[in-house]
Amino acid sequence: MTAPPNQAVTRMDEIRLRPVVTVAPDAPLHQVARIMRAHNVSALVVGRTGEEIAIVTERDLTQALADGCEPGERVVAIASANPLTVAHHASVIEAATLMLNEGLRHLVVSRRDRVIGIVSIRDVLAALVSAVTPDTVFVRLQRITIDAPENWLG
Repeated sequence: MTAPPNQAVTRMDEIRLRPVVTVAPDAPLHQVARIMRAHNVSALVVGRTGEEIAIVTERDLTQALADGCEPGERVVAIASANPLTVAHHASVIEAATLMLNEGLRHLVVSRRDRVIGIVSIRDVLAALVSAVTPDTVFVRLQRITIDAPENWLG
């Protein structure tokens, strides 16, 4: 579900979430990379239905390979267990704040303890930018103060 143009997006379930693509904990890293490419996603949920989940991102994968992990290593060895989640009804601002405070680029979005999507920092930024209206820009411009040019180098 996406918000109409020029309408502020306020909740996670109002933005287009990344599809939930899962991989088994014993999947080898080379297969994980192929699955990410095939689905054009940068994060996967690691786990099986009814089990605790983990998340693995492109960054995790490249770090593991740079650290010398073999392509056949099991993904569970590098995945982040018990990833931070955000509720589907949480505001985009809440998600952005959580991502910035925790240094995360992806969050698992849940509804009643079920994973319904993965949101990336890019998705959150796009929602925030699309929420900017001419009125909000005008208010921001009114608040901007600029030093006089003679103070720029001094």
